[in-house]
Amino acid sequence: MANEAVKVELTNQDGFQRTFTCASDAAITKGTLLKFSGDRLAAKSDADLDPIAGIAAMSKQADDYSTKISVWTNGILVE
Repeated sequence: MANEAVKVELTNQDGFQRTFTCASDAAITKGTLLKFSGDRLAAKSDADLDPIAGIAAMSKQADDYSTKISVWTNGILVE
């Protein structure tokens, strides 16, 4: 489970969920650590020093053509 987390407790009922833009062909599993890869653009974190946007609060399929993902930005989450 590299670069993934499990929700333990969220702050403010929803973990201060924010909506970020993501690539339409990206497959992202709920709990994936996401990095900033542009202005309000999130992608899977793949390096130790990535600027972290938060944790994926939902799963996104590569073939759903969606370009939005909800991200937890505050809470207690463990790897």
